[in-house]
Amino acid sequence: KDALVVRHIVDGAGVTWAGSSPQRGLFCFGCDDGRLVLQDLAGRSLHTYRGQVSGGQAVNGVAFLPGWMAVSTQANLSLWEL
Repeated sequence: KDALVVRHIVDGAGVTWAGSSPQRGLFCFGCDDGRLVLQDLAGRSLHTYRGQVSGGQAVNGVAFLPGWMAVSTQANLSLWEL
């Protein structure tokens, strides 16, 4: 299938990381302002984790395990219990 390449903006911030969410049918976007945003297929933001997750730095990686989330930036690796 063809892919559509766009510059995705999430609530005014640029996306620096994109992946799946632990919740079925949602995307997880890491932003240049340090937020993580969960969006549905229609582009509606359903949940936002603000700067406490990344210290306000651009997110460059996210991983999920049952009950846990890891977020990386150039300076930090944070583990969060969900």
